[in-house]
This record gives sequence, structure tokens and C-alpha cells, in this order.
Amino acid sequence: MTAVEPVQVEVSPDHSQAWTHFKEISYNDFGRSETLMPYKVCRMFESGRLLPMQRGFIDYPQIVNEHFGMYSFGLSLKFEPALWKVRRGASFPYKIHTRVVGVGRTSLNLQSRLINKLDEKELATLNLKYVYVNRHTGRSATLPDWLVNKYTSTLREKISVELPKTVPRVPLSASSYDVMVAESDVDHNNHTNNASYIRYCSDAVHSAVKKGRLPRLEPDASNFPLLDLQAVYLGQSWMGDKLRVLLWQQEDQQDAICFVIKRKRKEQETVIFYSCMVFEKVMVASRL
Repeated sequence: MTAVEPVQVEVSPDHSQAWTHFKEISYNDFGRSETLMPYKVCRMFESGRLLPMQRGFIDYPQIVNEHFGMYSFGLSLKFEPALWKVRRGASFPYKIHTRVVGVGRTSLNLQSRLINKLDEKELATLNLKYVYVNRHTGRSATLPDWLVNKYTSTLREKISVELPKTVPRVPLSASSYDVMVAESDVDHNNHTNNASYIRYCSDAVHSAVKKGRLPRLEPDASNFPLLDLQAVYLGQSWMGDKLRVLLWQQEDQQDAICFVIKRKRKEQETVIFYSCMVFEKVMVASRL
């Protein structure tokens, strides 16, 4: 054994809010452009949510067991431009404030904010639809009445998670990028971590730019900061699965890129993920 220090976590008495405190951003969170990688920011939000859940946030220990679990269905994530100006070698202590902002029969809406503790500036906001699922059938399950009543009565502000109603048709001109799920992509649930899909999409963008398929983001996608991200998780994948990322530029919104990820098994492909990412319209000074 070696000496360790627990992450500081606060959970409100009614379990509807939580604050998770981190001392700094890790060197590993920065990428080739010396700035933060989007999928790493998603992991920051994940840790800021799951750690307090283990300590009672949303009564997680009372409702999750071998029969039922809570899974992300969809998210909307907005970034402040200041977040992408933080360079490798600099850091700040930060906190993730998460609260219940919506209650349904089978799901909870959560909002998380990433806050710089040095100046209290909000640098990113995540709205997440968290669905209660029967582990045996894989289908949504009804939340306990006592939990629905409890969080309905304590709800301070109701916020809906804006998600696409349907997956758009993939145009024939879409660019394609193949991925095989590696062991390092899999989380404690033994399926592909949600943030890994964001990384696959980011890698697909850079591949498409190099092939001349996304002139909008040339000469390097790293020079166009990500402003907005929506994602819907429609299925799962596991280590060893072959995935195909399809991406294209929206015709009616030139700064938006759409993504569909399909899981390939034998001769069949199943859509398991859909996302839309909005990038800065104007290229910033080269970060490379």
C-alpha cells in the first residue's frame, strides 16, 4: 500500500446536488495541439458525476444493483472558448457541480458545470439524460415511486435535455473511418466508455481533413475549437468490436459536423451512436 488522498466530494442532505473537487487538470488531458482534448473533458464530467453517486447522490446505492442500472442515453455539452485557451503546462483547481434538473418515470435529467475555482468561471456545461435500465432485458425500467416523488418535490429548476428526435439519413458523400474497440476503451461496465465514442469522432474528423473531405476545417481541425456537442447513445459495443464512423458536414449549418457510429458484425451493421458537433466558424491562431 501507499499513502493516498480521497477526492473531496460533497453531497447535499437531500441527495439532489453534489460537488466534486479536483486539485488540477492532468498532463494527460492535453493533446497534440497542447490544449485539452474534448473526450478528456467528458471524462472529467464523468468522474465528477460518478464519485458522488457512489456516496449517495441521486440515491444511487439504493436503486442500482445486479438487476437495474443507470446509463447515459443522451447529452448536450457546451464549451466556453476560454477552456480551449488553457495550454499544457498550465492548470487550475476545478469543481464539478451536478444537480437533478428533471424527473421522469424512467429517467433523470442531470446538469453538471465545470467551474474554475480560481475565478469561479464556468467553462463547460453538460446536460445529461440518465435512464434507468433493466440489466437482464436491456430495456428502460420504471424508477421507484419514492425516488420520483422525492426528486419531483425537491426540483428547483426544470431543464430539458435537447436531443435529436431521429438519426438523420447518412449521405452517400459521408466520410468513413474504421475503429476496433480496444481494452483501454472499455469501462467498469465492460462496454465501451461513453467518452471513447467522442474520441472516435474526433479522430475521424482529423482523418477526413487529411483526406481533403472536410475543407471547412482545413488545414488542421485543431485550429477550430469545439463549441457545442450533442450525442445520443443508441446501443453498446465491447472490446474487439469493429466500428465504422460516418461523418459529414451539415448542409444547412456549415460549422456543424454529424456523426453516426455503426457496429459491424458479420454482414450486419447496427447504429449505436449519433452525434453533432459545432466548431468555431473562424480558425484561431495555429495551436501547433
